[in-house]
Amino acid sequence: MLKSLLLLTILVAVTIAVLQDSYAGSNENEIFSPLEGAIPDEWMQVDESIVIRQRLVEVSLDRISPDQQEIVLNLFDGEKVTAVRNHTEIAIGKGFAWIGSAAERQTSAVVLVVEDQKMSGSVRMPETIYQIRPVENRIHLIRQVRVSPGPEGFLTLQDAATPESEVTAIVNEERQIHQLHPLISDPALAWAAEAHSIDMGQQNYFSHTSLDGTQFSRRITNAGYEWNTCGENIAAGYSTPEAVVNAWMLSSGHRANILSRTFCDIGVGYAYISGSYYRNYWTQDFGRKRDVWACSPIPNFTIMAAAGIGGSINPAETIEVLAGESIRFNITPDAGFRIADVLVNGISVGPRDSYLFENVSSDQTIEAVFSKKSFSWIPLLLLEQ
Repeated sequence: MLKSLLLLTILVAVTIAVLQDSYAGSNENEIFSPLEGAIPDEWMQVDESIVIRQRLVEVSLDRISPDQQEIVLNLFDGEKVTAVRNHTEIAIGKGFAWIGSAAERQTSAVVLVVEDQKMSGSVRMPETIYQIRPVENRIHLIRQVRVSPGPEGFLTLQDAATPESEVTAIVNEERQIHQLHPLISDPALAWAAEAHSIDMGQQNYFSHTSLDGTQFSRRITNAGYEWNTCGENIAAGYSTPEAVVNAWMLSSGHRANILSRTFCDIGVGYAYISGSYYRNYWTQDFGRKRDVWACSPIPNFTIMAAAGIGGSINPAETIEVLAGESIRFNITPDAGFRIADVLVNGISVGPRDSYLFENVSSDQTIEAVFSKKSFSWIPLLLLEQ
């Protein structure tokens, strides 16, 4: 009897040890540890129609390195994503951006920006987005967000055609989560931002103050934007919009600009300068126009479309679009005709079968011009054998 009891005790001990080893092995690559406690109020003020769930975690950043090939993201209980590295980017400071995709999904993008024991990241899939945001010290929040069409009339990430418009779309996506009004793309702010990004790259520096001593507020004024408040975010080293926005969300000051209730307008500038130190330079300029004290409803603009004899343009009538909206016009010649030219606001853009108005910020016109096709007749030769 004593011998049987001893064998049973040894068997139980071995079983527990095996289970412990198995448990440790299954979690050794996971980087999140769940935390108890209430989520801070500022993180709970979200649009519950698109935010599916949130939880607090502690991040084991010692399990993430710039050259690591795979990272296991245990986002929620029973829900893991194995991220496979594509490349890593070293940016300003001591941080890096780990960029890859989910092994489980062909259409996905994983971006993890790590700096100073903090992480900001996103796992973007067609139907859902997972966000990782720093809360305090090593405490982070994981959020699952339903992919939304975005604020009515505003460019979505799927429709964005340039790095700058992608950044604006991601920023407005972030603002929508926090129930904030969308920012309107402003041409003057965009000009100021682009000029500063180019200048930083060409002059090989990184600062809000230009080498000639010009502050960002003066640059915005010089671009023609008359403001009563303005702000600026800059970044360098990141090659993708997703990475640079995650980097900005890692910093409390940059995050405050992106989620400000004060700003109404935004302009984004990106420059790639191959011979510079960081190569990729980004500037976000924010503002609210002079004599504007509350961000107004989204304005409407009109686009007048016309087609000459010999073809059609679609849409063909004068239409109204919301500020920031994008719309494409398709041009089709009739039989025996060709597209001779397309005029946008009276300026030739050449013969083309479509034209995209992106981030509309003023009234526009488009006119399609057609001409008859010319034929060359080649005499028909009859050969006899």
